[in-house]
Amino acid sequence: MKLVKGEPKDAKDLKKIHVSAYQTSYRGYIPDDYLDSLSVSDDVVERTAAFIEKTETYFVEENGEKVGFVYLDYPKEQSDAFEIMAIYVHPDCQLKGVGRFFMNELSKMKKLAGFTKVIAWTMKEGPSIGFYQKMGFKQVEGEKKFWKFDIPIICFEKEI
Repeated sequence: MKLVKGEPKDAKDLKKIHVSAYQTSYRGYIPDDYLDSLSVSDDVVERTAAFIEKTETYFVEENGEKVGFVYLDYPKEQSDAFEIMAIYVHPDCQLKGVGRFFMNELSKMKKLAGFTKVIAWTMKEGPSIGFYQKMGFKQVEGEKKFWKFDIPIICFEKEI
């Protein structure tokens, strides 16, 4: 596995991973009609390319193929932290260490850059909670927001 910086030209690959992961992982959490409407149309790919251009994006490549992606951000209120805005792994590659590889590589890279903490938000009762717990994240008590369809999301953080 290899960590590579995302570029706007990677937008179609990213959207293929994103749509597949959403439709597989969020079934039962998000309305089916919304999941079924997701596509990798040209306009979606264009918007994604523009987003990649202004957002720190990384892929995991395995055997030359992109199998997962992550978007990063930097919370203004915590200068020592970076935030995982999104992390998705293609369903065919889930439970094979891709997420763990992402977290380990990003943590090493950001620690060298002076960061001490990683933050992630996830559905309060969603499929990713176990992943974050296995990776050593702890829930930040009292931190709660709402995401699509008024789904409650909670904050996790980890010292690196």
